[in-house]
Amino acid sequence: MRNTIWPVSLWFVGLVLVLGSCEDSTPVGSELLSDGDFALEVKDDFPLVAQTVKSDPLIAFTRLNFFNTSFMLGQMDDPVFGKSESSLFLEFRPIPNNPPNFTRARFDSLVLMMEFADRGFYGDQSLPHDIEVYRVRERMDAFDTILTDRSFLFDTTPIGRKNNYVGGPEDSLVVFDPTIDTTRLLTGVIRIKMDDDFGKEIFQNQAAHSSSNEFLHLVQGLFVRSSVDGSSVKAFDLSSNAVQSNMQIYYTIGVDTMRLYNYPLNSTRSTRFTKFNHNIEGTPVEEVIDDITIGDSPLYMQGMQGVNVAMDLSSIRELNNVFINHAVLEFFVAHELLGDTSLYKPAIGLSVMRAREDGTLVVVDDLLTGIINQGVDRFFGGLLEEDKILGVQKYAMNITNHVKQIYKDQESPYIYVTVFDKVQNPHRIIVFGPEHSRYPAKLRITYTIP
Repeated sequence: MRNTIWPVSLWFVGLVLVLGSCEDSTPVGSELLSDGDFALEVKDDFPLVAQTVKSDPLIAFTRLNFFNTSFMLGQMDDPVFGKSESSLFLEFRPIPNNPPNFTRARFDSLVLMMEFADRGFYGDQSLPHDIEVYRVRERMDAFDTILTDRSFLFDTTPIGRKNNYVGGPEDSLVVFDPTIDTTRLLTGVIRIKMDDDFGKEIFQNQAAHSSSNEFLHLVQGLFVRSSVDGSSVKAFDLSSNAVQSNMQIYYTIGVDTMRLYNYPLNSTRSTRFTKFNHNIEGTPVEEVIDDITIGDSPLYMQGMQGVNVAMDLSSIRELNNVFINHAVLEFFVAHELLGDTSLYKPAIGLSVMRAREDGTLVVVDDLLTGIINQGVDRFFGGLLEEDKILGVQKYAMNITNHVKQIYKDQESPYIYVTVFDKVQNPHRIIVFGPEHSRYPAKLRITYTIP
C-alpha cells in the first residue's frame, strides 16, 4: 500500500532567502543551557515518519536577487535515480548605451562562448558531448520568475554544433583577439561557432540594436542541449562575474581592420536558466516514492529537480512543559546502496526546508541564519561528516529554532530535507530510514525540565 501524509503542494523554490521571525540562533556544538535548578534531559527516540517524494519545480530564474553561478548541461543515466537531462535557455542582447556600429563593415563570424563554473560537474567527464544550439522563438523576458520545468518554443534545426566535446575548465585555446590585434590564450571556456546565416541576420539589422526590446524582437534567445552516451554533466557560469560568457560577433572594417563586439549572456536583465527533465521509471527510487509503510527502507535525495525527503516531526509535541535547548536531525549514509561513488559522488551537504501557507518551500530559520551570516557549517551544519563513534558517514543538521516553533505550534510539523542548493547541484545521496536496525535517522533533542 502506498500513501502520502504530506498536505502541501510543493513548489520548491531552492534557497530563497525569506526573512521570517527568527529566534536566537543555536550554533552546532554550542554549549547547552544548564542550571542547578533544572534537570537536563536528552531524547533521541522520537517516532519519525519519513518518505521519499518527488520535487515540484524549483525557481530556475528570477529577476530579483538572482545570484546563481552554475548552469548545468548534460545527461545522467543513473541506475538508482534514473535518467535526467539538464539543458539551457539563454538570452543575449547589446550592451546598454553601447550598441555596435556595423556601418560599412563585413560580417566574419558569430561565436557563442561560455565560461565554465567552479562547481556543478558530475559523472564521467571523459565522455564526449554532442552539443547543439537552437534558436528560441518565444520572448522569455516577459517572465519575472521561471521554474525548472519551463520550456520555450525553439526551432528544430540547430544553428550551432560542437560534436565529440570532452573539454573542461582546465582546457585552453589560442584565439585572435581584434581588440588587441593579436592572439591570446583563453582558459576555462567553451566556444561554439554559430551558423553564418543567423549571424548575418543579426549583423545586417542595425536598427534592432537601438534597444533591448527591439533586439529581443529579432532574437528571442537560444536553447542549448547536450547528448551523452552515459552520465556526464558540465556546468557553466553565466553570473555577472563571468566576463567571458558572451555571444561574440566578429566583423571587418575596410580592408583588414578586424573588430569584435560582445553581447553579454549575463547582464542583469538577461534571462538564463537550467531546465531539468527527470525520468525515474523502473528505478529503485520509483519503488519507494510516497511509501511510508516500511520505516526501515532507504530514503533518497537528489539535486537538480530530483527527489526530496519529507518528514513528520509531530511526535516532538509529546514532550510536556519543557524548554528545548538543542535539536539535531541526523541521517546516516547507506553506502552499500550508493553504487559507484567515484562516478556519482555523495552530496556534500543537505538542507532543511519548511512549507509556507501557499505551499512554497523556504529554508528553516536555522539554515537561513547560517546563510545570512556566511556560516552555514557553524550555525546549521548539514555537511557530510564522519561519525567518530559509529565509524560511518552522516549528516547532522541543527534545527533548534525550527523545532521550538513546531513545539509551540507556531509551525507545521512537516519538514523537507534535500540536497543543499539543489538547483545548482547535481549530486545525490541515499540515507537510512528512521526505523533502520543499526543506523536510524533520528532527531536528538536536549531539553530542560523546570
